[in-house]
Amino acid sequence: MTEVAKQVSFEQEQLRLVSGYNDIFVGIACIITFVSLTTLLEAKYLDQIIVIGSAFGLAWYFVRRQRMRLTGIVIATAVAISGLVLGIEFFIRGFVIKPPLPGIESLPTDIDESVFQLPIVLPFVIALLSSAVFSFGFWRFASVPFAHALGIAAILLTILVAVVGTQVELTDMNIPGSEINETLILEPRSLLEILRTFPFLITTFICGCFAEAYAIWWDVRDPKRRSVATDTAFWTHVVAAPFLIQPLFWWAQLLAWNPTTEIVFGFLLFFLLLLFALVINRRALLIGAMVWVLAMLFTIADMAVAGLTMGVMLLFIAAVWNKTRQLIEPILPEFVQRSFPTLLSDS
Repeated sequence: MTEVAKQVSFEQEQLRLVSGYNDIFVGIACIITFVSLTTLLEAKYLDQIIVIGSAFGLAWYFVRRQRMRLTGIVIATAVAISGLVLGIEFFIRGFVIKPPLPGIESLPTDIDESVFQLPIVLPFVIALLSSAVFSFGFWRFASVPFAHALGIAAILLTILVAVVGTQVELTDMNIPGSEINETLILEPRSLLEILRTFPFLITTFICGCFAEAYAIWWDVRDPKRRSVATDTAFWTHVVAAPFLIQPLFWWAQLLAWNPTTEIVFGFLLFFLLLLFALVINRRALLIGAMVWVLAMLFTIADMAVAGLTMGVMLLFIAAVWNKTRQLIEPILPEFVQRSFPTLLSDS
């Protein structure tokens, strides 16, 4: 391989998803196994506990010893989902609080009916935190970057759910079929209205900024992008993108006074994100921005025309990515060139 070929290969984002065909084979087998376990075992908590236990056991051999990447992603997803379900069951069965849950007319006979005055989002918070704990535990056990990203996503969603809990309105109401005369139930404004409130948007943006900074920290740890740290950084960028971009584009929509200016603001924001992506040599942010620009194009153009416009633009960006980086690299600060891969770097 020539020096130029080495540099080009070094500069590109390497996404290691599959180790080989056996990796795909084992990944499919793991999916079948986990689904079958949850279907056969219906005892409370036991099904999810067995799934999580078997996931760690399978990861010990197929991920830690055989280094199967796709299998690691499948198992990490199973652990995160099982942790989420386990957290919900833990809440509902009364280990944390005693229901009844708001709006439920009939309750299982093994659940004590007692009034509680706690936020309606509490079961979701507990479930997300449970998923985060198991995901981070699996990441530490098997060093699967995707599990780390799932844990980060669960933490960020926990914060947003807590913010939503402060935006809802609660009122007293009778529950038919229950011995309890009144409890607290949720009467929310429309979900879209809550998601557009300033507290929610600013919290989402701050979460996205912290997640993006954390992803960049992983990038700086591996400027050559040759170790597992670069995969951890990539998946963290993927998680950070929607949290960072959604508020920006909604604020752009609020500033626009007609569909045309909305498109202009959208493309301007996309261009700024493109410059940032070029500097750090990460395309993950552009995927989230692409979705919003495409949605804006749908408001003034036919779906096919909007899709064609977006597709051609992305293909053009892909074609000129390296040449554009060659133009901007000489003017980048020295610490940026040391922290991120460049075509000027020694491979």
